[in-house]
Amino acid sequence: MTTYAAKHRDDAELALLRDLANVGIGAALAAGTNPARVRNAKGDAVRAFDLAAHAAMETLLRERQVPLVLLSEEARPQHMGRGAPLMRLVIDPVDGSDNFARGLPFAAMSNFCAAALPPAGPLAASTVRAALIHPLAGADATFVMDHEGARAEWPEGSMALRVNKVERLQKAMISVELNHHAPGLPLAEVMQTARGVRTLGCCSAALLAVARGQLDAHIDVRGRLTAESWLAAAAMVRAAGGVIMLLDAALEQAPPPANLLERRSIIAAASRDLLEDILARLRKVFL
Repeated sequence: MTTYAAKHRDDAELALLRDLANVGIGAALAAGTNPARVRNAKGDAVRAFDLAAHAAMETLLRERQVPLVLLSEEARPQHMGRGAPLMRLVIDPVDGSDNFARGLPFAAMSNFCAAALPPAGPLAASTVRAALIHPLAGADATFVMDHEGARAEWPEGSMALRVNKVERLQKAMISVELNHHAPGLPLAEVMQTARGVRTLGCCSAALLAVARGQLDAHIDVRGRLTAESWLAAAAMVRAAGGVIMLLDAALEQAPPPANLLERRSIIAAASRDLLEDILARLRKVFL
């Protein structure tokens, strides 16, 4: 029998992320999966449901008039509300758009809230205010993080997220992102050595699986990821006891994004030993 923890009382930041998710998901589902594409602010091809979700979320923020900086995959950075910003929001209305368009389960809305620090400030744990990931199909839970930690929530209650403490690659179930990427020999060796390999096509879903203990590591060395895809889920991995590595810097040393144009590679692992095992096999090419 599953035992749930008592429901938590939301901080203002998490309550705002929930409201954004509710209107954004409703708009995405109402828009349907029309195959027509346009270009977003990053130059990426997006569909009508991406833009509809963003528009609904932006409308809600304009109605609330909370002073903040909004970074979204679908638009340029915006200073919203009046006065000095109280927070920095990074939203991905639909992460895994191709999966969502084809009815595959790995797609999610990903919202992240940090303190309104200058772009040069470190993305330390103390600056993270809240995060929320809501799968768009295949799950009845919402995944959130606040000052009390990371957890999965159902109508019946909640359960804390915890990684598996796997230490060696030979015992690890991992995911590797391969979209538009042919793995070189070092990455192929990692894939061959791991106990099992999956490819989800949705960064937030893959990182969330690490935080939940479903996967033991996620590897994306394509140099294509922008912050809206990984910030919320990376915060949950860390809160669940895992480790995150941006290949050019530790997460704690990476500045909060001033925009969503900077592209990175990322590795998440359930333990420091597992991360080092993976890095040792990749080091001669990527580091």
